[in-house]
Amino acid sequence: MKLASKEYIDTVFTMFDFSLNQKGYRWLDSDKFILTSSKNFINSFNQLQLVFNYVSNLSMAEDYRREYGMTDYGISIPVEQFRFPFLNNQNCYVPLQHEEEKMIKKVKNIAKMHLNYGKDGSLIDEMNSRFEFLTLYSYFEGFCEELINEKSCSKDEDSIKKNGDFIRCNNLLKIVEKIFSLYSSDVLDYLKQKYEFFEKITRLFYELRNLYTHRNGIATTRFINRGLQEPHFLAEWCFDKQINKQIYVIDCMTGNYSIYEGRNVNCQLIMAYFRVYVLLIVELLDIEEF
Repeated sequence: MKLASKEYIDTVFTMFDFSLNQKGYRWLDSDKFILTSSKNFINSFNQLQLVFNYVSNLSMAEDYRREYGMTDYGISIPVEQFRFPFLNNQNCYVPLQHEEEKMIKKVKNIAKMHLNYGKDGSLIDEMNSRFEFLTLYSYFEGFCEELINEKSCSKDEDSIKKNGDFIRCNNLLKIVEKIFSLYSSDVLDYLKQKYEFFEKITRLFYELRNLYTHRNGIATTRFINRGLQEPHFLAEWCFDKQINKQIYVIDCMTGNYSIYEGRNVNCQLIMAYFRVYVLLIVELLDIEEF
C-alpha cells in the first residue's frame, strides 16, 4: 500500500480532525489495521474505552435515576458510594461508622477545593478524564515503542532496550518525530506546515502529562513558562485584578480555555482532543510505506 504523502495525510485528516464532533467517539476494528503495533494499540484502546465509558455512563445513569427523587445527586453524591467496595460487599458488609463518614467527607471536600470544583459529580468527571488521559498516554508511548521495533525489525535485546530507553528519555514531540522518520521526514514537515497547531498541541499533551503526574494538575510557574516557549501553546490573555493573576489561554484549542498559576487545568476537554490526536497518528502510520 503506497500513497503519495500529501494525498494520504489529507485523506486521513478528513476522517480525523480536531473539531469536537463525534469523530473521536467511535469504535475501531483492529482487524482492519495492517501493522501488529497498530492492532495491539487499538485493542488496548478499545479495552480502555469499555471501562471509562462504563464508569461515565453509570454515573450519568445514576444521576438520571435520582433526578426526581434526589435532584442534587450530582452536587452531593451519597457517602456510601465513596466507600471502599470491599466494605459495601453484601457478603461481608461493614456498616458505615461515623468516623468513616466524617473522613470521606473531609477527603472529598479537600479534593474539590484543591481542584476548584463545587459539585461531587464534577470531581468524578474530572478525575475519570484524567485517569483516561494518563492511561491512554502510556498506551500511546507503548505503541510508539512497538512501532519503532516493528519498522526497524529490532529483535535483539540491545536494540529493543535502546528503543525503549528512547521512549522513556524523550518528550512526546521527539517521539512523534522519530516514528514519522521511520517513513519519511517529508510527511512530518508537510504535517507541520499544513496544521500549524500540530507541534503546539503535541507539546501541550506532554507538559500536561507531567503536570497531572507530578503536580496533581495544578498550573505551576514552570508549566506556564514552558507553555510560552516556542512553539508555544499558551498565550497571554488578560490580567485579573480580583485574583491578582495573569490569565493565559491555550491557543491551539478552540474557545477561551483559561489557565492561571495555582489553578487546576481541567482535563475533560483536553482528553477529547488527545483521543482524536492519538487515533489520527495511529491511523496515519498504519501503512507499509508512504
